[in-house]
Amino acid sequence: MLSLALTKEISYSINGGEPSTVEQSSVQIPVTNEGETTIFYHATDNAGNTATRDTISIKLDKSAPTVDSFAPVGKGPTGTGWGRGTNVTATFSEAMNQSTLTAQTIKLVNTAMGRRVSNVALSYNELTKTLTLDPPTLLAKKTKYKVTVTTGVKNLAGIPLDQNGSVSGNQPKSWTFITGNT
Repeated sequence: MLSLALTKEISYSINGGEPSTVEQSSVQIPVTNEGETTIFYHATDNAGNTATRDTISIKLDKSAPTVDSFAPVGKGPTGTGWGRGTNVTATFSEAMNQSTLTAQTIKLVNTAMGRRVSNVALSYNELTKTLTLDPPTLLAKKTKYKVTVTTGVKNLAGIPLDQNGSVSGNQPKSWTFITGNT
């Protein structure tokens, strides 16, 4: 006859805190703090055998990413004078899902013509969390451009960009700059 020992109790602690023991065969441990939580645990069966202590780390992300800084920004009192070969950059508040950084979610528009700049090369630096837009040709002289990072851009947890959390719904990030003669 085969006899299986069932779990008598489970002991655990969260982030090295005071241990808790529950006399159950399973337990749900609430993880509610944003960031990384480490749970140390082991089980004891009905025969008194104790399993080796183990750990699990859980990363919880509840915050929407934002664009923390961007360039180019207004230059001088009129926001003019940026070189026509200037690259556009956006630095995010956290690591982003690179597959969401696309021509559909990042827009560079020539506002005078009302048209998107096509074939813009996008590159993302994971270390600095910076996206660079590199237009294929020089931008037009003395022209206003609008850059928009849409809410289709998501962080690694799949949370969409929300530039203004105090406004209902997710908000994109937009800014403008004006090129000079050269």
